[in-house]
Amino acid sequence: MSSLAYFLFKDTIDHFNTVIKPAVYLSMFYFFTNPRSTFAENYFVLFCLVYCVTVLLPVVLTLIATQPKDSEFMKILTNLCYPKWALEGFIIANAET
Repeated sequence: MSSLAYFLFKDTIDHFNTVIKPAVYLSMFYFFTNPRSTFAENYFVLFCLVYCVTVLLPVVLTLIATQPKDSEFMKILTNLCYPKWALEGFIIANAET
């Protein structure tokens, strides 16, 4: 079996989860929080986040992003964590509306 064909198959099948997971999450929690941004804006942020993540990586990066930024190394490291970018995306989406 071709490894490229296997990867493309798995990636294509996984796109179903990439599209559905943000919609399921937002359908459960969006109306409880009463955000100022639209459902579509929040869906777009979560879609990008789900597309970029694996199972363990977001947990580790979230822990890094929420650490105190006492040293220059920690400031640089936390700026490279995409959970911080997702939080900033939610803040910007809520501020623009």
